[in-house]
Parts: sequence; C-alpha cells; structure tokens
Amino acid sequence: MKEKLMEIIDAFRELDPPDDGTGWTEHLADHLCKNDVAKVVRCKDCIYLAHNANGKIRCANTYGLLIDTENEYCSKGKRRK
Repeated sequence: MKEKLMEIIDAFRELDPPDDGTGWTEHLADHLCKNDVAKVVRCKDCIYLAHNANGKIRCANTYGLLIDTENEYCSKGKRRK
C-alpha cells in the first residue's frame, strides 16, 4: 500500500496543477478518494472492543483478533454509534 501511494505521489509531482482552479493537493486527494481504499475501524471506535478480567483490551469479534492498543484497526470492525 505504501509503495503504491508513493508511486501515485511521484506521478502527480511531475504534473502541472489542473486548470480548474483547484490546487495539486486537492487534485491528488480527489484521485485517492476515487480509488480502492480499504474501510477500517479503529479498535477504540469499534463495538467489539472489550476488556478481559485483567483489564487488558481484547477483541470480542468472532475472529478473536489480538490487539495491543486501542489505536489498531481491522476491516472486520463495526463503528460504534
């Protein structure tokens, strides 16, 4: 993913800003938003975040993911409302 992003940024650096009044940054952001980006939910915002008897965080999803911090993420999470 990082390599692909770096390729896109390098390609945009070689281009002139678009003529539609937007800047290079907005043009790049539009391009990235239109491409395949994985939707993830951080553990801290997920309904599956739980704590075990020792107070350590864990994932209560059936996949039983191992997590170290609430700032981790996965594609199986569901955002709390």
